[in-house]
Amino acid sequence: MTGKTIPNIAKWLFLAAIYCTSPSAYCDELGAIRGTVRDTVTGERLENVYIIIQGIDTVVTTDSLGRYELGGIDPERYDVMCYGSGYDTSMWVGVPIYYSLISDVDYFLQPCASSDSCGRENVLFGELLISVCFPPFGDYSGTVTDENGQPIAGAVIDFIEADTIVTSDSLGQYLLSVYGRNVTIRCSAAGYLANVVGDVKIKSLPNLTVNFVLYTD
Repeated sequence: MTGKTIPNIAKWLFLAAIYCTSPSAYCDELGAIRGTVRDTVTGERLENVYIIIQGIDTVVTTDSLGRYELGGIDPERYDVMCYGSGYDTSMWVGVPIYYSLISDVDYFLQPCASSDSCGRENVLFGELLISVCFPPFGDYSGTVTDENGQPIAGAVIDFIEADTIVTSDSLGQYLLSVYGRNVTIRCSAAGYLANVVGDVKIKSLPNLTVNFVLYTD
């Protein structure tokens, strides 16, 4: 089973193949996870790639054969992120960990085409600060109008957490690609009261329309 990059939301949630093979220190106690990381284009096994188990702030790296393994994990479902320098970040969501079993989770990482194709975000896991590369998440669009339904040109639409701003055109319309996270969107224009929409869950809505109505100040 192979990992997919973050935009493939429908394939995030999965059931990992699980089995316990050779004896190990953790096999009879808590659960474990292991797998291999490869380059999507070349198939090359990737060394020194971070595997991050969210919720327990545990980080491991792949060896010279692109393999990783970690035991002693409490049985639960975890989001497991895979990050390699120069690659789009990949994540499996809801990986099941069971007592005395090993969950096999493999990843294929897509190289970042350019610095413009990645949304960079510093993520702190324990004492490790990683600059994570998220690929563009999708197109988000909408229309800005006044209370009479007339389009407002030049309105500023600010995706606050993403630190990204776009302005509406002569028809009051805007279009923007936003990176994978939940954001607060603020729309403002000269002579109007600002309109703020909070906690827009773009992680689960890869194509989203957000319209704004601004009232005169």
